[in-house]
Amino acid sequence: MFDYDAASGALRWKQNRGRNKTAGQIAGTRRRDGYCAVKIVGHNYLVHRLAWAWTYGEWPMLLDHIDMDPSNNRLANLRAATHSQNKANRGATISNTSGFKGVTLDKTLKVKPWKAAIKFNSKMINLGTFATPEEAHAAYAAKATALFGDFARAA
Repeated sequence: MFDYDAASGALRWKQNRGRNKTAGQIAGTRRRDGYCAVKIVGHNYLVHRLAWAWTYGEWPMLLDHIDMDPSNNRLANLRAATHSQNKANRGATISNTSGFKGVTLDKTLKVKPWKAAIKFNSKMINLGTFATPEEAHAAYAAKATALFGDFARAA
């Protein structure tokens, strides 16, 4: 049904499949969340999952986009991951006010008001309080690397 180019990440139709699906044309559309999906016999499939199955012959439980770009489906950008690893490879949330992932300001603390914490296997780990957000972030980054290795993203 498809040809997959691992270098570009493009999934292309092998044969004509109606007016809007011609051989050689890129299959699927980009969704609002940035992921590319293709409809096959009434079901939507994410292109990165199809690319993985095409290449490795197995349907992954969870895949991670290394560069965090959900439309970048190059094989070199995809890796199998646990839920915890996938969460580790995310940037700071939109509600973050400290400017650093894993760092919050506790206004009730006078001397060391910056707190660092990290979530691992659904459990929050307190990393301590610090005088500056940079010190708290350094503690977060070190723990993230220790817990998640290549999946750690401190920024």
